[in-house]
Amino acid sequence: MYLATLAVNSNDTAVAAVRLENQSWLDIAAASNAIGDQPAALAAGTVQAVIDGGEQAMNALLALKDKADAGGQFSDVSYTSESVRLLAPIPTPRK
Repeated sequence: MYLATLAVNSNDTAVAAVRLENQSWLDIAAASNAIGDQPAALAAGTVQAVIDGGEQAMNALLALKDKADAGGQFSDVSYTSESVRLLAPIPTPRK
């Protein structure tokens, strides 16, 4: 599984995303909020929060990714590689 922090559509707002099978990127927080009842780590919208969320967050993220890969449910919050700019995975790392 590939996680990244992205700037979407020339917007400087950073979003955490997971790479889908079709090579597009799914905005984790937006997809999580769309279906509700997800761990807070996913709704936080950062790669660091997903890491800090541990096994529960990773399992929920895998289920979210599988759901996105299975159908077009999240087409409004997934982005082609051409429409995003990769940022530092963890823009403000801890010391």
